[in-house]
Amino acid sequence: MQTSLLRIETLTSPPITIQDTQLHVRSQLVQLRFTTVNGGVIWNRPVAVVVRTLDGEEKIVSISDMTRAAMLTLAGLCFTGMFVLMFFRSKKAQP
Repeated sequence: MQTSLLRIETLTSPPITIQDTQLHVRSQLVQLRFTTVNGGVIWNRPVAVVVRTLDGEEKIVSISDMTRAAMLTLAGLCFTGMFVLMFFRSKKAQP
């Protein structure tokens, strides 16, 4: 049986009914399998909430991941700082 090493999938939960409204949670699954060892990494993150009313109206409320945005910003600042330091060190080393 051949399975892929990387799988990215969007999943929807069963409905949660609150009064006259149904809620569905959508999440994204990222799965990385290792071939040499039995194991891997699975990462789930919420993406959106789908709200359905009795009259059939559907609204999708997206969920913003502020932690991921902060981590990407910090990583960008670290790489920028590293390149700036490398630039100034190479200027200082030249006679």
